[in-house]
Amino acid sequence: MDNVSITVSNTTTAVGGLIGGGKEMMEGSDVMSSFEIHECSVSGNIVGGGEHTDAVVGDPACAVSVDCQSDMNVTEAAPNR
Repeated sequence: MDNVSITVSNTTTAVGGLIGGGKEMMEGSDVMSSFEIHECSVSGNIVGGGEHTDAVVGDPACAVSVDCQSDMNVTEAAPNR
């Protein structure tokens, strides 16, 4: 993916250029899904993001494998005025 543009607040969690996170919420439980990413690339900008913000996968806790080239710029969002 080229020229991805993501803008969120600085308190938004699990932000990534391809995937934010892999958690599936089921009623009454906290079940994690698993995933693999192979032979991909992502470029662009992420502005903002709090805990678990990264260029490819925001929260990789349930990633089996992540193999992805990244040219993402991650910067903090400007404060609200």
